[in-house]
Amino acid sequence: MIGGLRHVALADHLYGLGLAQLGISGMLGLGFPSIASIPPTQGLPVLTNVLDNLIDTDRFFAFRLGRDIGNVPGMSSFTIGQHDPIVPDPAMIHYIPVYPRDTQRNLYDYWKIPLDALIVNQQFVPLSRSRVATSRTPICVFDSGTSLMVGPTSDVDALYASLTLGNPLKNPATGQWTIDCSLAIDLTIILGGRAYPIHPLDLAWDKMSDGNGRCTGGVQANDKVISGDWLFGDTVMRNIYTAHYAETPRSPPLLGLFSITTPSISLREFTLARGPRFLLEPTAIFSDVALHISYASPSSSTAHLSFHESEEEASSTGGNDINHANSTDADNINTIPLNFYDVNDTLSSNPKLVTILLILATSLGFGAGVILRLVIGFFLSRRRRRRGTNTHNPGLVQRDDRRSQTTQTWALRPGWTVNGHGGGSIGSRRSASSLVAAGVDTTNGWTNEGNGSVRPEHGGAWKQIEEVNR
Repeated sequence: MIGGLRHVALADHLYGLGLAQLGISGMLGLGFPSIASIPPTQGLPVLTNVLDNLIDTDRFFAFRLGRDIGNVPGMSSFTIGQHDPIVPDPAMIHYIPVYPRDTQRNLYDYWKIPLDALIVNQQFVPLSRSRVATSRTPICVFDSGTSLMVGPTSDVDALYASLTLGNPLKNPATGQWTIDCSLAIDLTIILGGRAYPIHPLDLAWDKMSDGNGRCTGGVQANDKVISGDWLFGDTVMRNIYTAHYAETPRSPPLLGLFSITTPSISLREFTLARGPRFLLEPTAIFSDVALHISYASPSSSTAHLSFHESEEEASSTGGNDINHANSTDADNINTIPLNFYDVNDTLSSNPKLVTILLILATSLGFGAGVILRLVIGFFLSRRRRRRGTNTHNPGLVQRDDRRSQTTQTWALRPGWTVNGHGGGSIGSRRSASSLVAAGVDTTNGWTNEGNGSVRPEHGGAWKQIEEVNR
């Protein structure tokens, strides 16, 4: 073992990658073990071994990719187990679960998440359906080894077609897009319901310029992205600090995002690098309010935006400051969600538990129904009277008393009748004059209620006249 690493595989020859021309001496794979070149029987990748030796809160690696502004080089970092100082508080990082390669078995291959939307100059770009069968939205793969932002041809063509300035041109032979180097594109990416502005310098690459004022577009087309729809390379990752959290027993792998680009500052930096005679679309505003956008419904065909605060409030509270611009998120984001499974829809992440609960609920419902029927039957059987069971004499009924094991015969009291044969409600001839006319002696067993009406002294309409042991 070397420094706690169980297995290390070192490749001494690399072919077909063009690394020598780029001045690169080697590569470090950062994908998941399922796509590693090391066979599972021989060990795990280097980074997996490193993270396995850290506590859960430190099991992550993070990228900060810098950008050169004129002659000023950008600051970059790659850290393991700790964050770059550009992040003032880890609670301000927005965590999104990595999308699995196999949703049934939760197997992972690349650091990829759903893409909610693309907004160019305040207009939504229509996105094609995902090639990933299990996803409702396009899937974007974060890859520090890719220079550009790459996506489906139809989507990229729609993006450039929305531009009215900069003379965007597509090479018919290579399919590559170029634009005027002086065009400042206002692009915002929506991920996990949050807005991430892209610096205009990253959307017009002067280092790949043809020398005639034409720059290579930072967004290019490729319909062969592996395991996803979009590839987010340096064009995107220069604007988003990304923390890659390994899987734990209580949380899936997470991609933590923190915006490090402020729109208003990025436009000033563009003018410093490209000169004051720059092109700006009429609808491009480069407003810091973009940092406060909340995207309502990623799966909806009609996009909807809501703002946390007005543009005036954002500017008056110092929205140009990167740290402040992100500080509003801290109130709504928990710290590192290492208990993600506990607080984020445990049932949907555990189909076996759902099945068990459904079976248990069905069993309890059936059992409760049986018990309820038994209870109702018991009380019905204990009713003291079954009225009208003797069809020959509706005024007589028989009743089985289970407690005394007897058969009882009951008769109507004088002055009472049964409405209908074979059962029905009890009616009373309560008028004293009508009772006298019917031959009933109202002076014995009856109480005068006044107004010419009387009632039986014994209350109920039935009296027991016989009881026989069974």
